[in-house]
Amino acid sequence: MIDLEDGSAAVIIKLGAIEFSIKGDALRGAGLKPGVTSFSDVVVRQRPSRPTNTVDLSTDDRDYYDAMGPWVRGSVVADRFGKHLETINGWRKTNKLLGVGFGRDKVTYFYPVQQFRDGNIIPHLKDVLDALANGFVSEEARAAWLADRAYEEGESTRWDVLRDGDADLVLAWAQEDAARLGAA
Repeated sequence: MIDLEDGSAAVIIKLGAIEFSIKGDALRGAGLKPGVTSFSDVVVRQRPSRPTNTVDLSTDDRDYYDAMGPWVRGSVVADRFGKHLETINGWRKTNKLLGVGFGRDKVTYFYPVQQFRDGNIIPHLKDVLDALANGFVSEEARAAWLADRAYEEGESTRWDVLRDGDADLVLAWAQEDAARLGAA
């Protein structure tokens, strides 16, 4: 988080050579087309023209997904790590990364930027995702859980706590919540 001259604050997130900044609800970053300021804009304005990638989000859906972002496409993640998209998909399937499928057939994956720090995957993410998978069946549910507030009083998300290095605490929360859902 950096303080700006106008008294507001912005969050800077770097994914290798790609840098995103978030000020208020605005998303800015390298590789984004003009007018793209939120995840829903990415889906609407940056998607390929193939019909299977068409995403129609209601206003409520847009707010929901924007709150879990910012997001990047799988191709951006693949480029950053110098891997093929198939490798990134394998990482997603084995919980090394978290991606959420969108589109009619959920074949276009977007990845929350919060899972990266200094151009790498944050430590212990796989452990947390493995624990969450025991109760949170969908990748979307896992993304929402991580984007939710960590503490009742405060603005920090579970992503923030994990990124700050308190993986044991986040892992304990994930195990507890997943167990509760698995028992239901």
